[in-house]
Amino acid sequence: MALALLTDQLEQWHDYLATKGLKPGRPFAARPGSAHDGFVIKDPEGYLLEFERFNQHPENERFVPLLKANRTVRAPKSPLPEGLGFKATITWLYYKAATGRLSGTTPRVTTWSSTCSAPTRRTPRSCPISGPPPRSRRAR
Repeated sequence: MALALLTDQLEQWHDYLATKGLKPGRPFAARPGSAHDGFVIKDPEGYLLEFERFNQHPENERFVPLLKANRTVRAPKSPLPEGLGFKATITWLYYKAATGRLSGTTPRVTTWSSTCSAPTRRTPRSCPISGPPPRSRRAR
């Protein structure tokens, strides 16, 4: 399982996590023209935390406006630097099909109501992605 933490502050998250001694498995570098950029860190329990930014790209034409409409949120009384947070999350579930190949399920995106105010978080709403599902993701 991987939890994608969607943010438009990818470089700031990378720099902050590096100060805490957390480094991605692969070096991070934004790729001009790519549909998304990101990096993955494994948490202490073995879950993959994927810090990801969906960029303006034909693949994301319906999704990016949904993300931009959400404000950046963070946990109440967070020790994180001011302003550092997330726009949404995606839970990617990977499984081995009968063929033994890794496959991903259709993602479900959780966002926070734009009317919520810190330090409380309103009940999350689900934003089903309309149109064809994103291209298959590979486990990292």
